[in-house]
Amino acid sequence: MPLYARGLSSRLGDDASDDWQASFATLESIAKVGVSVAVYSWWLLPLAAVGAFVLRRVLRTDRDRRERGAAHPAAAAAAANAAAPPVDGDARGSVDTPSEPT
Repeated sequence: MPLYARGLSSRLGDDASDDWQASFATLESIAKVGVSVAVYSWWLLPLAAVGAFVLRRVLRTDRDRRERGAAHPAAAAAAANAAAPPVDGDARGSVDTPSEPT
């Protein structure tokens, strides 16, 4: 085998070995990051539980309001006001017109 061929073969082998070691170093770094995230994220579980509890309470309260027919307190007051019988002098539903001078 010629000398230049042996040198090229040796360099290719060294390059392949270096690249193989570099790929293992990359995989090791990725694994370290994954383990670190898993280990230091334990405190997210209590936060997620509290968030789920609050969200469930809010959704339950909203559902209860809709079941009672009052999606919004102002809407409930307007509906109650519209359903009340008119009182003497009450111009419910009409446009106010200025009164004539006496």
